[in-house]
Amino acid sequence: MTPRGAWSDFWASASSDACLPNAPPPVRTALATAWADFATMLPSAGRVLDIASGNGAVLRALREARRDLVLEGIDYADVGPAARGLGIRGGIDADALPFAEASFDAVTSQFGIEYCPAGAVAEASRVLRVGGYLLLIIHHAASPAIAHNRARHAAMAALDEAGLFALAQRVAAGQPEDPRTAEAIALSRRRHAAQSISDELPMAIGQVLQRGGGIAGVATIEARVRAELARLAAMIAAARNDDGIAVIADGLGAAGCVVHAAPLRTAAGEIVAWQVSGTRDR
Repeated sequence: MTPRGAWSDFWASASSDACLPNAPPPVRTALATAWADFATMLPSAGRVLDIASGNGAVLRALREARRDLVLEGIDYADVGPAARGLGIRGGIDADALPFAEASFDAVTSQFGIEYCPAGAVAEASRVLRVGGYLLLIIHHAASPAIAHNRARHAAMAALDEAGLFALAQRVAAGQPEDPRTAEAIALSRRRHAAQSISDELPMAIGQVLQRGGGIAGVATIEARVRAELARLAAMIAAARNDDGIAVIADGLGAAGCVVHAAPLRTAAGEIVAWQVSGTRDR
């Protein structure tokens, strides 16, 4: 499957907050407040472009804050009817936007532009009018969300490397368990016991086998796990540390924007993400 196809499948079944599913209320509040505050800055009936929209979390937040805004979004993946209903166009490369220069009063992205090719930063500036506003919320390498997903990825990868799926396929085919592989899996589960997936994944496979799901059932779970491993790896790679966010800020500056990058935090001071905000001045 191509990367575009993988992301298309993901967004077809994901919620609007899929990049941070099950985010705690303080994180949701911090994100909602950031977008509500941003909306107050925009001109009447301002035209807004959201880059890498996914299922439209940003557009939903802006629509809730300001019904007069003209909201549009693009995403690399193909999008479903609900996203299209929000004004999101799928199959669009962020580094080759199909819009004229200075087309928008504001450009936004939440957990999206950092996944895109480097040229997306210059494109974001190009389509923003002089005096227009920019707000990008970007994964922070030091955030609890990234730490959690890094640990989840490690636990899933360890089970895979220990032979979980190979053993499951062996059992599904009617062959006896391999004791060495079973012990390697048990060791992996102990090492990653803090991650619930260490119990959930073997349990899910066991249930499939008990129901007679056989090789096909195991293969379905394996495909889902490999897709999640790829998404988590992409998230971890996309997250920015201080140097990484400086590259984005410098790129925006070179493209004509004046921006400020700072951590977005919860009311208690916990890091949620990077917040890159500013305007185009030339």
